Amino acid sequence: MALFSSESKPASNWYVAATHYLTGGLVTPGIISGVVGYGLGAVGFNKSNSLVQLAVGLVINIFALWLGIMYSANYISRSYIIRDKAKVVKLSTIYYVLGSAVFIVITFVFNIILALAYSLSGKIGQIPTAYDYFVIVAISILETYLFFYFSKKYL
Repeated sequence: MALFSSESKPASNWYVAATHYLTGGLVTPGIISGVVGYGLGAVGFNKSNSLVQLAVGLVINIFALWLGIMYSANYISRSYIIRDKAKVVKLSTIYYVLGSAVFIVITFVFNIILALAYSLSGKIGQIPTAYDYFVIVAISILETYLFFYFSKKYL
């Protein structure tokens, strides 16, 4: 028995969906966005207009999401037999929504703690506004739709 088999094997829908979410929606886009973002910061892009940063970051995230889903779809098609593609897409999108919600809640709580720490130390820090959270939620909704669309198209 070979350690790495080139044959596709049957797997449950939840397992394929979890693999797709983790590979195509979290890890690969995270690595790509992180590397590109770090590179842009290293050349001084982080000193530009915040609206320009937002737009460029959004384009990079969408491109990274697309690449991640393409990679995941290619890996899954080689490794697993998908019994019900629609269920896998639906489950992986639910995982993506839950992951995004957890990220938003953690960001909100972290910012509250940071603002409290700044106020207790007497330092002045930038406290996120309702607009900032609106933008985060809007971008998460857009990325969730794109995750669903790209998954449905390529998986």
